[in-house]
Amino acid sequence: MSDLASLSPQAKRVTVAGRDFDLSPVRMGQLAAFSEAVMPVVPLVLAGRVLEAATGHYEGMKAALAIAAKAEPDWLDNLAPDDFLRLVAAVVEVNGDFFVRRLTPLILVMQAQMQAAVERLGPPSSPILDATDMPSRLS
Repeated sequence: MSDLASLSPQAKRVTVAGRDFDLSPVRMGQLAAFSEAVMPVVPLVLAGRVLEAATGHYEGMKAALAIAAKAEPDWLDNLAPDDFLRLVAAVVEVNGDFFVRRLTPLILVMQAQMQAAVERLGPPSSPILDATDMPSRLS
């Protein structure tokens, strides 16, 4: 399936504070923790208010970077602000492209396909009970 082939992660190599990182989109096992960490900062980052996101939601951004860059939180704590933001930008670039340009369109197509399949099946029915067998009120 060509849609699935386009989901292959596009790694990006970035060097921050003398350390090389091979970044790729987060994996399913990381997705819940990564999403929880970045949800409060996404609106700020999308609005271009990255410094506000980094200072006002530092722990969440640090947690997201630790997951996405596989960096130790203590190492991140010791970064200069410009290095921290450089790593943030690289993680946003890799994961933003993946989520916005690849995963979201595929999810929308799959939702439409599933909805069409459900509609073809028709309304649910039960061979055991029909509407007249249901109690009229709960006791």
